[in-house]
Order: sequence, then C-alpha cells, then structure tokens
Amino acid sequence: MVEYAVAVDTPLNERQVEVLQWINDGCPEGRWTDFTFKTTATALASRRLAVVSKRRGVWSAAILPAGEHYLVEGNYPAGHWAKRRHGDLEVPARPLIVAKRPVAQHKAASAAVPARKRPPLDVLTPTRKLLKDIIDAGGIVEVDTREETANYRSLVGIINRRKMAPDGQEVVLLDSAKYHHVILRLSSVSDWKTQSTIKTVADERIGRWHTAVAGLRTEKRLDSIDKGLRSRAFRLLHALAREAEARGYSVELPERNVRGYVQDSSKLRGDLIFGIGEIDCSIDIWQPNDRVPHTPTPAELAREKLYSWDRPPKYDYVKADRLSIAIDTNSRFCSKMKWTDRKTLPLELRLPDVMTTFQRWRVIDTERKESERRAEIEKRERREREDELAREAYVQHALGERLVADLGGWELSIRLRRYLGEMAEKIECITDDEERIAAADWLAWCEQYAAEQDPFKRPIRQPKIKPPAYSDIQDFRNRLGFGSVFW
Repeated sequence: MVEYAVAVDTPLNERQVEVLQWINDGCPEGRWTDFTFKTTATALASRRLAVVSKRRGVWSAAILPAGEHYLVEGNYPAGHWAKRRHGDLEVPARPLIVAKRPVAQHKAASAAVPARKRPPLDVLTPTRKLLKDIIDAGGIVEVDTREETANYRSLVGIINRRKMAPDGQEVVLLDSAKYHHVILRLSSVSDWKTQSTIKTVADERIGRWHTAVAGLRTEKRLDSIDKGLRSRAFRLLHALAREAEARGYSVELPERNVRGYVQDSSKLRGDLIFGIGEIDCSIDIWQPNDRVPHTPTPAELAREKLYSWDRPPKYDYVKADRLSIAIDTNSRFCSKMKWTDRKTLPLELRLPDVMTTFQRWRVIDTERKESERRAEIEKRERREREDELAREAYVQHALGERLVADLGGWELSIRLRRYLGEMAEKIECITDDEERIAAADWLAWCEQYAAEQDPFKRPIRQPKIKPPAYSDIQDFRNRLGFGSVFW
C-alpha cells in the first residue's frame, strides 16, 4: 500500500490508524504480510505521532504521547502543530520496540540469512583469558609463542589501558632467555629474594648502605638529581645491589680516570657495574626532563622586534618529578633497555625486571657464544674435509697427468726405436771410417735416450706425488666449487 503526498494535518486514514495501534500494542509479531507498514510508520513519524529508528540496521518504532491521544480522542492534541525550537523534541511514551518481519516472509528470510552466532557467555575474550591464565599461574607465566597465534604485546596493551588487572596492577611483558618465549607477570609478582623494594624505599632510614652505594653517596655522584628524589634513587640502587649480591653477583663502582670521567675496563658507563657471570652489566639512574611551553621575557620580545630571525624558544625543559633507569651490558648480543616512573608502575616494581633482564642477558650471551663456538668448530671441520677432498683431487689429477705422460713416452720410444733401426742401416753403408765412428757414437747415445723414454724399462707401480702447495689446494677448492679460504 502506497502513501500519497497529502497535508500532514489531515486526519489519519484507516491504514494509518491500524499501524499506529500496532505500534501502541508493542509491535507484535505476525501482524503484517509485507513491509509496507514501515512506509506508513514513517508517515506517522512525520505527523509527530510516533518515532522510527534504523539504528545499526535494526528497524524499531515507539508511540509518542500525541499518538496515544489520537487513538483515544480521534484527533490531534491542542497545539500539536505549533512551531518548536530546534532540539525541543518529544520523548516516546514507551521504549523503542524492534519490529519483526512479516509473517509470509519471516521463515524464508531467516533461512536465507543465518543469524549471527554469538559466543557463549562462558567463553572469555582473549584479554580476559590471558589475564586469567596469569592469575591462575600465581601472577607470572612463561609462554612459548611458537604454539600461539596471539599478539601478546597488543593484548597486554589493551589490559593495561582498560585497567583490567586486579588491585590496580599492570601486566608486564618480558622476553625470556629461551628463544620464542615471553614472560608475562603482574607488576606486584616477582622472584625477589631480599627485602621488598617498596619496603626498602619506604624505610625511615637505611642502617647500613651497600658498599658501592655508600661510595656513590660519598662521591656525590647523584647530585644532578633533585634532593627530594636523590634519597629514593640511592635506595633503589641499594635494593638492587643487595639483591645482586644475594644472587652471587659482584657489584662495583665504575673506574674513573684522573678527570673523574668513567673509564671502566668493561667499557660501560653507569652508576654501578654488576658482574653477571662472564658479562658485565651497568645501571644508570637520572632525573628526566619535561618539555613545557616557554613564556617569552620582555628582553626576548624586544630582541625579536629588532631582529626577526632572533625568536625566543618555543619550549623550556624542566626536571620532572620522576626517575628513569637504564641498563646496559658489554655482551654484543644484547642491547640497552630503559624504564621510567609511571603513576601505576613505579620503578620499585621494575627492579625485578632489571634482575630478570640481567639473568636473561647472561643466558643469551652464554648460548650465543656456545653457538658461535660450535659453528666455528663445524666450519673448521668442514674446511678440513674440503681441503682433504681438494688434496685427493690434486693427487688424482697428478696421477692422471703422469699416466698420459707415460703413454706419450711409450709411443715416443716406439717411434724412436723404429727411427734408430733405419739409422743403423744407414750407418752400415757409410764407407768413411771416421764418419762411421762418429755416427755410431751418436746412435749409441740415441739408443740410450730412447731406452730412457720407455716407461716399461722402469718398475710398474704407482708413482709418488709431491705434496700440494697452498696455491694447489686453493686451485682445486675452486675446481670443486668450495671457494677460496683465507687463513
């Protein structure tokens, strides 16, 4: 049924009243056999008797107070067509009701377009599942990423942004010492062996400072940090130094030259040097700067008027009310890392990550060096095998050349003997005694030479080949496709 363009203040026809009553009844299912009721409902909405919504592709409708009045009185309420200010809208008498499909097409349409499957209520989202796994494991878990398809860095970011962890904690993501493994832990869970870092920082006084930290205090090495944060910086280093010694690591002050600059044998720069097995690690603590807008002074403004190119800076850099730490190592397989105080994750809770990273660097350095050692051994063994094959190829080639040379000598000796037979016959015909004697002497030498050319005059056995020179080995390495090796 089609709605023709008529004046909006005309009385409703029978079809419109029927649709308005249907909306008032809550849009019950199975009333219509087609979709023309939607067109009629739109016409009712233009008369301010109902509201229609298509939010997110779902058609719904609700009756307005004026629509209820029309159903009771049969006419529009007084002042219904008066002009209204923008935004002065009527509130529906009831919530929007989702309209069902027509009866005739309801089943067919449902079969053609399958309903979206919603996950069961007991199925957790990836972030909640990850958080549950960490909590169930006691707050720290190690995951093999080769068996997983999840992006753990993204999931951890979502958990921390939405503050999903319990008790205001955060999830920390660390690389494990094993390849393709990551460590996930809550910020309050660690394997710290000595006194808690939070308690160390909160203590009223430290009875006995660690020797290395006491040296820093004596030398006033952290005077660049504001006094309000300096004590906390010393306490953080003290907690870390005590924990390192409890794990059997050495803690020392970096060596300095006569001018006071760090010139340690480990080639590291920092406040403390930790000996972690075969590697050295350092930690540096400082007070970072914040960038704030610069307020030009009268002198700067005056100078800018005189010289347009001499503009005042846009920003000033002031010391922030927080600390930062950076760790480094002389292992060539690892790189520097840095952490900064955050409102939800202070450095006190990051110190366990420092020790974990030191241990991970040590394992990585040991594994990589062992891998390099094995690779060097394999490379040397492979080179020795290749050189042996090159020597064997050299010997076979030399024997082949000797065989060809013997064949040439044998053929030459046969030709020489035939030639010398002809020569002997010619000498018999010489009548001059002196000339015949001279020819006979030459024939004797030639016969001796011909005998020497015959390989069968020598014992038949494999000849000895002189050892190959370096250039010979390189030549046959190239012939075998091994390439050259520079010793």
